[in-house]
Amino acid sequence: MKRQYVIDALIVLALVAFSVFLYQSGKGYTLIFDNRNITLGEKSYEAPEYIQVTLDGKGRPLEIMGGDRDIMTVMGKKHVLKVDVLSDDEETVMATVERPFVVRYDGGNLLNIPAFLSGDAEWNQRIELDIAPPKDEEPAQEAAPGAEKPK
Repeated sequence: MKRQYVIDALIVLALVAFSVFLYQSGKGYTLIFDNRNITLGEKSYEAPEYIQVTLDGKGRPLEIMGGDRDIMTVMGKKHVLKVDVLSDDEETVMATVERPFVVRYDGGNLLNIPAFLSGDAEWNQRIELDIAPPKDEEPAQEAAPGAEKPK
């Protein structure tokens, strides 16, 4: 009888662990690729004029101009980020950096491409995504028909 309780408890623990694994691997995360000039601490990084970003070697690459941002939603935490720096004609690859990374934040992840290309450890930063529409400070009051202020 005691042995059956132990087996049941192990089965329940295995199911809970499997559920946590499935939740983490299937959860979606928002990545914002930032190709703007940035200063982290005392170091400044200049954005390339034109880049292509590929995640996990799948799908169509994001094409991002200097001073611009783009957004992507991904599933799971572990990915491989590949950034191709392109020439002015947008055809020739001048440099390629490919590196595995883990999504660090549950909210938004701001991925600073110039810092990534330079190998700075702080290239992945947290960003708060405000998805809700902004609240009006004072609701607009409409005058009732025929109710005008006396002069």
